[in-house]
Formats: sequence, C-alpha cells, structure tokens
Amino acid sequence: MSHRFIPPSPLSSQHLAGMTFFDVQGRPVGHLNPDHTWTKAVFTPWSSAKYDAADVALIENPSEDADVGHFFRALGDVTLYRPTWFQLTAANLKAAGDPSSMTAMAEQVHRTANSPRTTHHDALGRVILTVDEGCNDDGGELVGMRTTYGIFGSGACAIGDSLDRLTEVSKVDMLGRTIDRAGADYGRHTTLVDVEGREIQTWSSEGVSTLRTYDKLRRLTGRRVSAPAENNLKTSLVEKIVYGEELGLSTAKERNLARREYEHFDGAGCARVERVDFKGNVTKASRQFAVDYAKTLDWYDPSIVKLEPQVFVSYTRFDAQNRVIETTDASGCSKKKVFDGAGQLRETYFKSKYGAGSPPGASQWLRLSQTHFNEHGQPVVIKQDSCELDESTGKATTTTTKTILEYGKTTQAVLTKRVEVTSDSPARRNGPKVILDEEYIRDCLDRVIQQKDSSQRDMWSSNNRIQPLKTFAYDKLGRLILASGRANAQAQPAGVKSGSRRRSGDNVSSASGPVLYEFVGTYQYNAAGNLLRVQHQPKDIVPGVSGWTREYLYEEESYLNAVTSPELAEAFPAMLTTTRDALSKPPVSYNNRLSSTRIGRTTERICYDSSSPGGSRGCPSSVARWSWMTWDHDGMLRSSSGRPTKSSDKEDGKAPERTWYVYDWSGNRVRKVMQGRNNGPKVKETLYLDGVDIFRRFSPSPRSESSPSSMADSLTIKSERITIYENDSHAIVELYTDKDGIPRQVLRYQIHNGLETDDKGNIISHEEYSPFGRTVFSHFSRKDITAPRRYRFAGYQRDQETGLYYCGSRYYAPWLGRWVSSDPIFSIDGLDTYTYCGNDPINFDDHSGTMGNFGAQATLAARQHNRLQGQQGALRPLGVNIRIRNRNNLANGGQGNNVGQLNNGNQARTNAYVPRTAATLNTDAVNQFYSRDIAVRKIYYKKGLDRAGRAEWRDNMTRSQKNEKVENHKARVMQGAAPLSEMADYRKYLEDNLNNPDHGREAFNIKQGGVSVPVIERALNDAEKQNLEIMTEDRIAIANADGNGNGHENGNATGNATGKPRGQVDSAPAGRSCWSSFLALICCKS
Repeated sequence: MSHRFIPPSPLSSQHLAGMTFFDVQGRPVGHLNPDHTWTKAVFTPWSSAKYDAADVALIENPSEDADVGHFFRALGDVTLYRPTWFQLTAANLKAAGDPSSMTAMAEQVHRTANSPRTTHHDALGRVILTVDEGCNDDGGELVGMRTTYGIFGSGACAIGDSLDRLTEVSKVDMLGRTIDRAGADYGRHTTLVDVEGREIQTWSSEGVSTLRTYDKLRRLTGRRVSAPAENNLKTSLVEKIVYGEELGLSTAKERNLARREYEHFDGAGCARVERVDFKGNVTKASRQFAVDYAKTLDWYDPSIVKLEPQVFVSYTRFDAQNRVIETTDASGCSKKKVFDGAGQLRETYFKSKYGAGSPPGASQWLRLSQTHFNEHGQPVVIKQDSCELDESTGKATTTTTKTILEYGKTTQAVLTKRVEVTSDSPARRNGPKVILDEEYIRDCLDRVIQQKDSSQRDMWSSNNRIQPLKTFAYDKLGRLILASGRANAQAQPAGVKSGSRRRSGDNVSSASGPVLYEFVGTYQYNAAGNLLRVQHQPKDIVPGVSGWTREYLYEEESYLNAVTSPELAEAFPAMLTTTRDALSKPPVSYNNRLSSTRIGRTTERICYDSSSPGGSRGCPSSVARWSWMTWDHDGMLRSSSGRPTKSSDKEDGKAPERTWYVYDWSGNRVRKVMQGRNNGPKVKETLYLDGVDIFRRFSPSPRSESSPSSMADSLTIKSERITIYENDSHAIVELYTDKDGIPRQVLRYQIHNGLETDDKGNIISHEEYSPFGRTVFSHFSRKDITAPRRYRFAGYQRDQETGLYYCGSRYYAPWLGRWVSSDPIFSIDGLDTYTYCGNDPINFDDHSGTMGNFGAQATLAARQHNRLQGQQGALRPLGVNIRIRNRNNLANGGQGNNVGQLNNGNQARTNAYVPRTAATLNTDAVNQFYSRDIAVRKIYYKKGLDRAGRAEWRDNMTRSQKNEKVENHKARVMQGAAPLSEMADYRKYLEDNLNNPDHGREAFNIKQGGVSVPVIERALNDAEKQNLEIMTEDRIAIANADGNGNGHENGNATGNATGKPRGQVDSAPAGRSCWSSFLALICCKS
C-alpha cells in the first residue's frame, strides 16, 4: 500500500462509479460523474461556495480549473472527463439533426451557469447566511436565508428569508430539541417531551392542546385533544389504544397479540389487528367505521360511540423474508405476488370475488403484469396480457400491452418510454400498435427540458402546426420559468369566462372539440418563492384564443408581528431583537399566505379565520369556489361546501351539499361523505381501505332529522362500485353491478401520467396537464366507462367535488400552483410553506404533502393515499430538505445519492425521537452507541465518583483495561446478561446518596436533570418487564447523537439520513464526542 494516488484502470470508464476528491482536511471538494458532469466546492475560513454541475457546465477543460484542476490532471486518463458533458450533448443533438433541442439545451446551460451558492459561517462553523448569485432580474445577489442562533448554540433560533422578513423563531432545550416554534405562516407550536424523548403534550396558537398518555411499559394508550368550542374548552379522547393483554392470556397467546396493539379507536372508527404471525406480521386486520362522520368522536367510553354494522376484514400472507405474497382485501378480491431470485417483484396476479377474473377454462388467477429488470434493478419491460374467447371461431385470442423503458447508461435516468400493443386477433395482425413513444431530453442536472411523443402525429389548426412537444426552462434557483405545450381552446381556468361554474381545470372539452393550439406559459416569482404572475398565451395567432394572466396578491399579516403580539414578544425577546438588528430593515407584517388572485376583472379571494380550528396554521376558511371550509385539530381539511347555486336557496338560506373528510389515527383519509342539501342525509360516500376503494350512492331518506347517526338506519345503498388498486402493476380493477343485476368487471391500466388503457390495449382516456397540474387537453375513447380517472396529475388522487388533489398530509390546488394549507412539518422543506415542490413541478412530486421527491416516476405505489402501517404509537417524525441540485449531493453539504430517501418514495426522517424497539435495533447500532466514553461514564456512576474522582480514575486506567471493559460490556448486552443487576446497583446508589451531603454535587446534578428516585424506580420496573437496559447521566433521554433517525412511515420504513440540507449544518459543532449530544440510551435486547 502507498499514500500515492492510484489512477483508475482503463476499464473504469465503462463503469458507473463516480469519483470524489478530498482536500487535506478530508472535506469533499469535487466530484466527477460517469457522464462527465462534475461539481466542486471552495472553502474559505468564513464561507464556502458550492458549484453544481450546471455552474461549471461551460468550463471547456476541467483540468485547467483553478480550484480542482490538479485533481483532474492526476487522473491521467483524459477521457474520464473530456469531452465535457455539454460538448458531448451538443454533438449528439447535432448528429441527431435536432436543432431546436440543441438550442433549448444551450439556452438552459447558459442561463444557469456560474451561479454558486455561497454559505457564510460564524466562529463555530454554523451557517448564518446563504447567498445565491445572479438570481434577481438585474443579475445581482439574492439573500437566500439568514439564521440567528441562541446562547446555547444547539439550534437555530431565528430565520429571515430573502425579503428580509422574520419567518421563524424557535426555542431549543439543552439537548438541541425544538420545544417552542413560531412561524409567520403557521403560528406557534409548543412541545413537551419526556426524558425518553416521547412527545407528551403540545400546544398551538389557536388554543388546541394535545396530550398523549402512556402505560407502564411506555406504550401509547391514548391521545386527548382540548379545543375551543362555543366559548368553552372541549376535551375529547380522539384516540384510544387497547393491547392484546385485554383479550386474556390464552387468546392473546393464540393470536400472537401479547404486548401488541389489538384495537385502535380513532376519528374514523375502530381498526383491529385480529391476528399476527410469530414474526410480528399482521395476517388479519379489520376496520369498522363509525356512524357519525361529522363530529369529533370521543372514545372515553367506546360503548357510547355507534359503529356501522359492516366490518371490513383483510388477510395477508408473508413469505420467509416477510414479503407480502398474497392479500385478500375487504371486498373479497385477492392479489398475489411472485418474486424472482434477486428479490424483485416479477409477476402480479388478481382473482375476483365473482370468479370472473379470467377467461373460461383457465385458472381463476388473472396475471396483471410481468416485469423484467436490468442489472441495476430498474424495470425495462412491463407486460400486461389478456385473453378472451372469440365466439365466432371458438379460439382464444391474446392481447399483450408492453411498456419498454430505456435508461441512460451513465445517469440511469429514463430517456425513452414506449408502449406497444400486439394481438393475434384478426383486427390487429398488421403488427404492433404504438400508443406511446415519449423521448426525454435532460440537462446536466437530469431535469427534463424537452418531452416529445412520437406516437402522435402533428396536427394543423388555424394554419398552425401543432406538435406533441413540451419544453421547459428553469432559472438559477431551479424554478420553472417557461413552459410550452398544446391545449384545447376551451381549456381556460375558472374565471376567464363569466358565469362559468366549472372548477379548476375541468373547463376543457375533448380532442374533438373546437380548436387545438400551442401555448407558452411564463412564471414569475418574488424573492421568497411565491408565484406573482402566471401567463398563458397562444404561440401563434389563433381565432378566439387570447390567452390569460393570473396575478397573485399576498397581504396577510404575519404571525410574527411582535408589535401587535405582546405575548410573542415576551416568549422570544432576545430572538426578535437580535433578528431585527441583523436584518437590513424591520420585519414586514406580511407572510406567504395568498390573499387573492385575479384574471382580468375576476378576483378570487381567500379568507382566513384565526379563531377557527386551523386558522392560525394558515388554513383558509373560505375560497371563491366554496362558501366555507372547516379544519380539524390536526390541520386537515374536515369539510367543504360550495356556494348556493339557485336564487331560491340564497333567499331561503338553505345550505348546499357538504362534503366531509374523515381520517384515521395516522392522518390518512379513509372516508369521504357527501351530505345532502340543508344538512340532509348522506348522498354518497367513498371508503378508502388498504388497496381498495368502495364507492356507494344512497337513496333519499324519508326522515327529516339532521343528525347523521339518526338517519343512518333509514338509508339504503342504491349502487356500489368497488375499485381495487394493484400498486406494482399500475392496474385498477373496477367491480360493479349493471342495471340488469349482472356483475361486471373492468380492468384499467394507468401506464403513464395521463394515459389509461383497458386490458385489450384500447385507450380509455388521454389527458395532458399544464406544468402545475391544470387540465389543458383531454380525450375519452370508451363511452361505456363513465367513472372518471381518480388519479390524475402526477398520480395524485383528485376530488371531483373541489378540484383539489389529495396528497397525504395536504391538499393541492392545481389552478393556483400552491398548497391550500401550510406545511405540517413547518419550514423543513423551505421557508415558504405553501410552495409546491420548490416551484419545479416537472421533476419533483410530493405524494406525502410534506416534501418534494426528485425524479419520482408516477406509479400507483406512490398514489395509495400515503397510508401508514408502521408501529402504533410512534410519533410523527420530522423531515429534512432533500431537494437535490446534483446527483452526488455535494452542493447540499453531504455525500451520497438522494440521501435519506427510501426506494418506495418515502423519506427517512432525522431527529425523530421515536423509541428504539427490537425491530429497529441491530448489532451495528449497539456497537455504534456503546462507545468507550459511554461505558466509562456508566462506571463513574457505579463507583460513585464525582467529577474530580472521574478524572483521577480515568488517568489511572490504562487504554487496554478500558478497551477490555468496553468489549466485555458489549458482550453482556448482546447476550442479555448482567445489565439488570448493574441497574439495581445504580438504583441503590441513588437511594443511598441522593440526600447525602458528602455527595452534594452528584445530588445537585440528578435533581437538576429532573431525575428522582421514583423515576428511576419506575424505569427499573419497566426495564425488568421489557428486558431493557437503561443508562443514565444527569437525566434520561433518547439517543439521537449523529443524525441517524429511525422513523416509521408507510409501513416499516427505516432510513439513515446522513446528508445535510442546503444551507444547514450539523446541530453540534464538529469534533465534539458523541456522548455530549445525549445523556442516555434505551435499547431493546429481546
């Protein structure tokens, strides 16, 4: 071995490995990607500048760069980085004879070149200011974010945005955990956690208080919410959890439910875990809905709450690797999965409850899809087969729909997507029919700048050529500023035509309608990222089409206006004063809430009521299209109602139809009910269960009562449609009964965003959207299918009643290009909590409603309501900003690809104070946390040493003795031996010395940390029950030292986030030992 650099082998250029360059201090200063893109970082004592691939794209020879050129020269092989990415791309586009694409690429590269992000640091290395160069219209600098820290130095205390506005202030405890937070958009939130990091109680500025209760085993047992109601404070037990021990020892043992959750009473009703296998996988579960959907349920006495008689039961089978191989949903239909030797899903099957899932004479199982993968685990061919019997010939004909994906050899990004339909029927023997052939041209950051569908021919309208082509352009901050495509002449937003009652993009006719034209859309933003103006103009002169412009107005008063909020000024005095002095001007009184929009003479106003639930969080109480909107205590949309449409209704004061939304304990929507006019009975409802939706229409009720519970018994189901979703095959199966009482089955494949086919490869619908999701073109081929697509733009579920898209934690308004409410995880994904995906809707999507995901392909796996099936009682974890400008994440201050992102589109959350259980703890975690310092500090307590005695003992011990004790201690922990006796010794030491004057220093430390003998007594009793080991120094807290967060989201998602968001650094300065970031550790050994 040698310290000298070893050049890569000649074969290395054929591999997909990148190279990272480090300076003498071990900091990453550059990275070379296989596609010849590269990045660099320049460090100075007080600042650092990060250049992504777009910033250096115009440098013709990287080896001549003043900062990292010597690294390239040391490689030896010039072909590793030359010709550059821009030179290669220009040559390829020129050879392909595509001058328009070459011009668009050149303009995009020149537009975003040489615009690094500069980060300034204080004396402790913390970020205090970020600057993006050349982002203003005049080419000047734009301040991205200014941060002021508290006296403890453990976290940000005040943050100012690019408009010199105070956007967020916060308080942290001695462990760096945020306990009090106030934002300009979302109000104030205060959190109280216990010594183990569990959330105990929260308070919000709107008067809502949430209290979580735990049993002796530290399991969550309930959640109480106190909210203002009619000048009183109403307290309700909104969640109640019953564990398997309540069933009796024999029953719990038979079902494997001992110490596991059995019943979970929530806002929708009761969810039960009926049976669990010996590994903890749920094999049988059920859901029973409550009769009352319009009130907040109080589970203090579950016998009082009336439940629907029908119980929806589902079954699941797992293999030896805990993978789901077969499910039977609540409708009685079954799905089966087959995996290959590499563990990848190869085939999916479906069996209908009617037994009509396949043609006569074949197996009952219908194969929905068959997938082939490449060496990188990416799907390259997806097949959907169908077989039917030709009554005229008596022979079976087979139709195959094949989706072919092609990826870049060096970037692994999708370059082409082709869908072919082949059949041996007489009608299709002329060869495959191509129904989709899209090609994507990407820039050096893998962003799509051109998208063309070659399967569609050019059209002529009004002497203008209409091409199936979309183009996009971005500014230096990655925001969309220009887009073009085709649209229908009647695809105008609501408000353009007076008297139009169509909602948000529904005002569009089919392709057979009047006129198609090419449009050009431009988007302008302010420095904070809010949309200011959206222009939609025809590219050429089109008769009857004049275009439109939507203007945005933001005039809502900021919650952080300390002048009018004495309580806030008293809570955050130092932070407000420090930030006011740091900003160039006093904080303005406006926040990021939208006040109104205007198109021509039509103005749509958005109103907020701070006294109503969700008001101070930024949830609107009314929008132009709805007379009112109500929100629950968690900030989720509870109901919406349109304005009266008839003059008689306005005169009589009758309320229009009202839609209610019901959520389960994890915050996912499980029910939607439309209530009749004037608070009448429910007209229709949709039940969202795991993998199946049940839609029902009800006949009018003869009763006159207005209570939902009193009218439920008199309603009868008029019609029912069951929709089964198979996530991995992009298939939707609809079951319904026609007018003749015959059960019918329709198989629909959503193989592309906007394209839907049946099992014969026939196009059901084709829809195109504007960049932010408004429908601009639609075409429907199957007249016999009346049910519209439920999943539309980016795979989001669309509500026909409001035109909003449901995205897990929030609702998205496509005609506004913004979220309706503020981000539930506050400013983690950006200071503007209403911005959708950083204003880049082309390359990002957000199915959770909290954080955008880059490069996510729209699949049904991400569309399934973001349902959570993780550990019961786990707190909702926080998130990190993972919006990445370059693939190696160098510009974000970390290394790795898409750090913190899981394969299923969910995000691993850091700083999530969630109890570590046997399911999340492994040997590596024990080895990591049981460091020498922790083991030594435990011995301090056992020996009863004060601080002086600790230093003397440490100096007298040799290194070998300490290492031996550490290794022995690890072995005892892993083998489950001796730690309880050590804990008992420590308890005895506390009892003997807590009030002993000779140990006043230790007693003071213990009392200061809030740890008393009864607390340790209860901890020991719990440890003896759960076979836990508890280590304590000064106080007990959950370990979260190095940013490794084990969050449970969307099932058993567990991730490791090591990268830091742009403009942020670690909460603790570098060089501090790991035990200084936490004071105790709790870990399971069972």
